[in-house]
Amino acid sequence: MEIVKVTLKVEELMKLTHEFNGVEYLTFELAKMQKKDDYGRTHTAYVSVRDDEKEEEAAPAKTAKSCKES
Repeated sequence: MEIVKVTLKVEELMKLTHEFNGVEYLTFELAKMQKKDDYGRTHTAYVSVRDDEKEEEAAPAKTAKSCKES
């Protein structure tokens, strides 16, 4: 079984949430990279941003963070 540990800074996490029907959500995807990067990271995460929010903000559509294999 392969486990990927994810640690999120709550302060930063709240900046990436979106609201739908009065409920806040955070949507992100974890993807395994084809090979380890120079720092030994094996996975990367992408935060999804809704299309209507993209138009309102100048922020990039996806934010990537990588994680290291334990």
